[in-house]
Amino acid sequence: MLKDIDTPSLPFGLKDVHGHGDNVTTSYRPLPQDLNDHLRSQAKQLGVSVASLCHLAWALVISHTSGEERVVFGTVLFGRMNSGRGSDSAMGLFINTLPLRVDLAGTVRESLLQTHEYLASLLEHEHASLALAQRCSNVTQGIPLFSAMMNYRHNDTSADMTSTATGIEYLEYPERTNYPFTLSVEDFGVSLGLTADVVQPFRPAQVCGYMQKALESLVSALEHAPDMIVRKLTILPEDEQELLLQTWNTTQQDFPDRLCIHHLFEQQVERTPQATALVFSGESITYTELNERANRLAHHLIGLGVQPDSLVAICVDRSFVMIVGILGILKAGGAYVPLDPAYASNRLSDILFDASPSIVVVDAVGRVTLGVAVSSMKVVDPNRLQDIDQRSEM
Repeated sequence: MLKDIDTPSLPFGLKDVHGHGDNVTTSYRPLPQDLNDHLRSQAKQLGVSVASLCHLAWALVISHTSGEERVVFGTVLFGRMNSGRGSDSAMGLFINTLPLRVDLAGTVRESLLQTHEYLASLLEHEHASLALAQRCSNVTQGIPLFSAMMNYRHNDTSADMTSTATGIEYLEYPERTNYPFTLSVEDFGVSLGLTADVVQPFRPAQVCGYMQKALESLVSALEHAPDMIVRKLTILPEDEQELLLQTWNTTQQDFPDRLCIHHLFEQQVERTPQATALVFSGESITYTELNERANRLAHHLIGLGVQPDSLVAICVDRSFVMIVGILGILKAGGAYVPLDPAYASNRLSDILFDASPSIVVVDAVGRVTLGVAVSSMKVVDPNRLQDIDQRSEM
């Protein structure tokens, strides 16, 4: 099951599987009765367990939050199925956690049947060591195979566990594991609920929402489109889809259409002259420094004859010089023609021939890249303008 798994399944990048549960928060959500009924109906029709449906839905959540198409997560096994005669009356816990692999490249129906088969096959190894199971994968040693866990548990609601009946007073009932991303499905026989335990700053109520939506999507697909690819099912509730796609993207603002981009930049220089404008390779420059360097280049370009609408090519490496060059050309009234040094030299030569710029702004990388293509053109290197009057106003 795990031999071709070489990438860990880490929802939201969570990889610390040695936690103490001290920063975990918990949320419980009962599932709608209608969803419960549809889940049990589909499980009966397909000859699988409701647990298999829930495991596939949890795999969808892990897939969408980790970016993996083949996911692995821990599942809790009862541990008494193959424990030998008399184990049913033995006291103590037999439970064990083993990794379950779920593939999400197939259809909804195929993935469900495969998940059910994989779950059944785990029963043969329900007492295997988790460390042994993890070594069966090709994930690099020292990196966790998974960081999410699921516990499908059957709850007996018939037993009277009140303090009146037992004479026992319950003071606290904490549940914690070392895993940072845990979901328990509470099966009460006639209803279902979800309990999420998630490390901060992630919200367990949000995880319950993802799981409920995954179950709803799965049931709907089984009823109406069982042959669709399972990974295309969504886990985002409608309100979160609205938030991500609409609310957070509503960023329209009135643009001062009488001002050019370099005018807006100059206004920012006046507002925050000493604030950091650019950061590159561990170095930074302020708005004032950037403005002075752009002005220096602009004055030089004007002196070389650049006027409004003059075409000025720029071929520089990605650095401060790129922004200085663009702003300097705009301040001089020109229009810049971008030339990427990563492009093939013959392609850059064709662009230069077609555009016929009056001047080419280059750095050392750009000069080497363009070579003889600019031999007959005026070439300016912003890094070599230190001796020009450092005027700061345009």
